[in-house]
Parts: sequence; structure tokens; C-alpha cells
Amino acid sequence: MSAHESDPLLRNPFSAMAVASLADSGETGDDITIDTDAIRRATGHVRGYLLSQPPRPRARPDGNVLLILGDYGTGKTHLAGRLVRVAAETMHDPSRSLHIEATAENPLRMYQRFAHKLGLDRVRARINDYYADIVAAQLHQSGIAAQAADVLRDPDRRPGEVIEPLQLMESALLREVQRTLQDVTDNADFGKALTLLLRPGFDDAVWSWLTGAEPTPVLVDRGITEAISATPDVFEAMGVLALLFGGRERRLVLIIDEFDKIFAAAGDDTGSVLAAFRKMLEVFTKAGACLVLCGHPDFVGTLDPSAVERVTHSVELAGLSEGQVRELIEQAQAPERRLAPFTVPTVGYLVALTGGNARKVIRMCHRLFQLSWDAGQTDITADMVRMVARELLRSLSSQEIGSRASRELDAIGWSYVRDHHFGEHGRADFWIPLDGDSTGCAVLIRESLLTRDEINEVSQRLTTLRAATPSVRVVLVVNGVIGPNLVEPLREQLPNEPLVYVERDFGKDFRALIGAAMGGLRGDASADPDLDMRRRIDHLNVQQSNIHGFIEKLTDHVDNVGWSADLQLTLIQKTLSALNSKVAELAGTESGDVLVRSPLPPEVDRLFGDAVAVLEDITQFRQMFDESIASGTEDMLRAVQRRLRVQDFLQAAGVATLMLKAVRGFTEAVRTWYLPEEVTGAGGELSPPAERALDEICWAYDATTEYLPLFMLDPLVALSPWKARSGKIDDLGKVSRRTRVQDALDNLSPRVRRAVLRSFLYTES
Repeated sequence: MSAHESDPLLRNPFSAMAVASLADSGETGDDITIDTDAIRRATGHVRGYLLSQPPRPRARPDGNVLLILGDYGTGKTHLAGRLVRVAAETMHDPSRSLHIEATAENPLRMYQRFAHKLGLDRVRARINDYYADIVAAQLHQSGIAAQAADVLRDPDRRPGEVIEPLQLMESALLREVQRTLQDVTDNADFGKALTLLLRPGFDDAVWSWLTGAEPTPVLVDRGITEAISATPDVFEAMGVLALLFGGRERRLVLIIDEFDKIFAAAGDDTGSVLAAFRKMLEVFTKAGACLVLCGHPDFVGTLDPSAVERVTHSVELAGLSEGQVRELIEQAQAPERRLAPFTVPTVGYLVALTGGNARKVIRMCHRLFQLSWDAGQTDITADMVRMVARELLRSLSSQEIGSRASRELDAIGWSYVRDHHFGEHGRADFWIPLDGDSTGCAVLIRESLLTRDEINEVSQRLTTLRAATPSVRVVLVVNGVIGPNLVEPLREQLPNEPLVYVERDFGKDFRALIGAAMGGLRGDASADPDLDMRRRIDHLNVQQSNIHGFIEKLTDHVDNVGWSADLQLTLIQKTLSALNSKVAELAGTESGDVLVRSPLPPEVDRLFGDAVAVLEDITQFRQMFDESIASGTEDMLRAVQRRLRVQDFLQAAGVATLMLKAVRGFTEAVRTWYLPEEVTGAGGELSPPAERALDEICWAYDATTEYLPLFMLDPLVALSPWKARSGKIDDLGKVSRRTRVQDALDNLSPRVRRAVLRSFLYTES
């Protein structure tokens, strides 16, 4: 019997997106976790910290700073969620221990979540503890110190109610509290604000300021004039709260995911951000708290030695082994725990192609499982693995890779010829001449190389090129992956490693390889100084020409982005139509009945509305054009032209246009899908085919926008809003504009998916 025949209805056990989120970490404990060495070490560090006896006051602090490092898709967020659950299971007394998780979309939002999780009442209680200890010290010889301290710690009593009968000078005690708090921060504002929580009538003003708002007049009158908004201020505030909650024989665990994003966005403020980060690590350690930071390994390279010294433990996530992937597949198909339709050899091939990257493994498993089901086959074959690898593991189309390479060559000023032929059979995707056709660098672009025949084909191209042009250096760009045991034959024929396209590093690596190749050719060429000078002048002329043509290319780029967006949305709509037909077939309805517009749940509607609004606001083409037409003055027209000429404005606007089209297409796709009477099964639960259809829609949106990172919108964020010319002042702050963009667009599809699922009865109760 086929492995599928026992299943009356397919439910793909593998996620189509394979993207974890800390927001899901508390919802369920039945997710798949492979017990790797890195996971054991990380959970052991956190559990050991929580179970150890907190040090007594004045003892040596035992705080921990744990770094969890890994490349994209290796499971950092998944592990962070696991640590959240470990903390929740281990710490039984919420008054003496607390775990908090956050994602570093931006520093201020991360801190605000931290502060709100703590809450005003808990913060005031900790300040009362400080106050009570100082009072107890004053009354040490009186014999009533313990009674006074216990009464002061009563959350329903204000300190003044206790101090007055004891005939102590409250103002002197408050000054002592303030001095104690200032020992942990050079910013006197924190000491002033927290001390005010001991007085009646200041709660709202202090808490508003502590959670990021501008100081109210009552605080300004007391010298607190700046909001907690800049990244250094945020780190300092987190350190102050950590000292309040992690010290004094308590346990505090703070888990922050994607922490490296803070440094990537620091820009010119990197120095001050690093200094504040060092201080925060020092304070967390002094407070006896446990700080867990998840990020890319490159993040460590941005830290100075003094910051690295404060890291207690570091865990780096590696790729999954063949045995671990087999375990993952078996767990995913529980309760049967079967490997089929996969086999031991195909799992080995899958791991070799993906490097064991968990996200790539799960996405490929999802597609392979579906292929096996559709084909009615028991076993997944190596050919199926290769087909899916070509589809999922390549970054862009070869044409798009070529366009990216062209932009890099333009930027560094090399003249080149695309699709250049040498004789009858030789061809290079790019030819960068140093001396006509006789000397230069050839760039070859290939899809994934997964078979020996494909390696032989590349070898033949290299042989033909060198026969036609002996003085040639070759750079091979691979759009996808190179199969196991196939890299070595390429190394024997190339002066450098093949460049496998990775979006994050391609520009830097490609320019370095081209520079090395051309530099080597110059060294090999004649030592004629006149010839070398002419080549350098030609190079400068090309650079100058590229600069003059830059604006025209950006304009063309916006047009191309619009065309690409229309094409992508057409593909999404075709996919949606096919998915709805499947849902209709399984639900016993006509597909035409399924494709009906329907209202979305309020939370889903809000997510889509925020995303559309922020993209419309950030470009503001309509406002500019309307105002320039209504004004009819040359000054206004020149103002519009100046904005359009701002460096990178048109490219960023093109990215925003593509994002806007994708978000609108995503909205319509989900709206069309969302028909509760069709997608739900018995009891109001979401049917498996409908959930798969939703996953496919989310995956299509992610695939469309995956290579449009939000930082590409920065040139728009950096400009003052056009509406400010009309006298409005909302959203003028660059930080607030960036925060709004990130809040609306970052991780949109997982947030939409969760909101949709929450609207059905079978999800969160």
C-alpha cells in the first residue's frame, strides 16, 4: 500500500514558510524541536541560571549574557521561543522571577515591550523595596526596622504614611533613594523619575515618560526634558529596569531576537550605540539578570573587545545533520513517525544541497511532500530533490542576477559587454575588456550545478573561452547551489571559488572578485606606462559616464519595478485561482462561489490598512503633484524636482511602489480566500485544504517581497514629509517614521496568518 493511501485527505506536515516568531512561543508547546548540541547548551545555561540560588546582597553578582548566533534560517528564533518556554516552566514565583521576550524591530519598540511587560505596579513595588531598605538602615538601632520595612513593602501603602509616624525626614530619605538609583546610570533623569513614583500624583507622568513619551510639564519643571527615544537612551533605560528586577535576590530573563538589526540600523550613531550596549551588558551582569541575544554571527564583529568580554556564553547554531533531518521528518509525521515518502539517500542529498539549513530543509520538505502526493509515488527521488532545489534555492532569475551584476560593474566603473561571443562557440554573460578581445575578465552566470554533466558543461565553456582568449580571467556566479562533491572539479579550473549568489554579500564579493581578476591581468600585461595610463583614463571616463546616466537608469528602474510588480501579482492571482478551485472541489462548491469578496476580521483589516497607508504616505507622490498643480508657481515645481533628484529617491520610490502593489495583491488574495462558510469544516475549524491555501498565499507574498528589504526605503524615511510644507507637523521625526514603516511592514505575512487563524475557533482559546 502507498504511504499516502491511508490518508483520506492530505495535510502537509511541513510548513510552507518555515518562519518562526517569538509571538507564537507561548501559544503551543507541541512544535518540532530537534535536540541538537546547541539547543542543549543554550537551554542548559538558562535553566542553570534559573535554578541556582540568587546571591545575597553585596555578594558577587552572577548575571549572564548569552549570545545565540546563526545564519538566516538556522533556527535562532525557534530556539529563542524554546528558551521562553523553559523560563516559564522553571520560574514558578512571578513576584521573584520574570521572563520577557522581544524582537528588535527597532530599539524603542523593544524597550517599550519590556517596560509594559514589567508594568507600573511592579516598578513602583521595586522602588518601594529600595526605600524600605534605606528606612530600615536608618532605624537599625531602634528595634522596629523589620516592622517598618514590612509595612513599606505593602503595595497599598504610600511611604509617607509610614514615615510620618516614625518622625523621619521624608525628603532626606528620597534624596538617598535618588542617589542609590543614580549609582547605576549617569543619567540623573532616571533617578528623579523613579523617585517621583514614591510620591502621590506622579504615576501617570512618570510611567508615560518611562515608556517612551515626551516628558509632561510636571516632569520638565523637575529637569526631565528629553524623551527616551535614541538607542543609547533605550539601552540605558533597559539597564536601569534590569537592576531593579534582576538584583535583590531575584531572577530576570530577557530574550531579544534579531538583536543585530539594531546595529545594522545605527548608521552614523554606531559609536554611541556600542558604548550604550557595553553599559547595558555591564548593568545586566551587575544586576544578576540573564540577557539572551539572538543574531547573525557578523554582529559579533561589530563589537569591541570590552563588549565581547562581558559575554558569558556563546552558542552558534550549525546546520542539521542527516540523522537530525530524519528525526525532524519523523516527528513532523507523528504519531506514525515514518520517514516515507523520503528515503535515507534522498535525505542525505537534501542535507548536502541545503547545508542542513533548517528553513531551507523544511521548505523543500513541504514542496517534496506535495510533489510525492500529487504524483502518487511512494518514494521521493533524487530527480525530484534536484527539481525542487532549482525552484526554491535559487535567489533570483538569471536575468535578475545579470541586472544586479550590471549595476555592480556600473558602480565600480568598468566598461563591459553583455552576452559577448568569442568565435563560433565561446560566450560570456559579461566581458570586461582590458585590451579588446585579447585580454579581459569573463563572467559566467549559471543556475544550480547539481550533476556531473552540468559540471562538464561548465568545463567545456571554460575550455572554449581559453582557446579563443588565452589571457582571460573567469568569474563563475552560481544562482542556487552546487551539489555535494562537485565543487572540487571547479576549483581545479578557476583561480577563485565559484561565487554562489547570496543577496546580503553579493555586491561586496562580486566587486572583490572582479577587482582581483582585473588587477591580476594588469600585472600580467605589458609594463608600457603609456598604455597603462590610457587604460586608467578610459576607466575614469566610464565612471563619469555612469554617473551622468545614473538618474536616467533610476527612472527606467521605476518603470521596470512597476512591470515586475504587475507580473508578480498576476502570478499570485493565478495561484490563488488554482487554490480556490481546489478548495471549492474539496468543499463541494463551484469555484465561482468561492471567489467572492468578503469582509476580513478587524485585526487583519487593520494590518493591511496600516501597510498600505504607510507606503502611500512615505512616497507622497499624489500630495506633491496635487500641490504643484494647484500652486502653479515655479518655486513649487522646482521643489518637486529637487525632491525627485535626491540621491536614491527614485530607486527607493520604485521599491515602495512594488511593495504597495504586493500588499494590495496580498490583501485581495486573502479577502478572496476568506469565506468562513467555505473554508471551515465541522465545528467551525479551519479545513486542512483551506489552511494550505492560506499558507500558499502567504508564501507567494513572501517570495514576491523577499528581496525588497525595508532598509531600501531609508532614502524616503530620511526626507521630511511633504505634508509638512502645508504646516502639519505629525510624523516629522525620522525615528518615528522609521518605526512606523517597520511596525507596518516587517513580518507582515506571519502576522496576517496569525490574525486570520485567531479568527477561527480552533486556534487560541
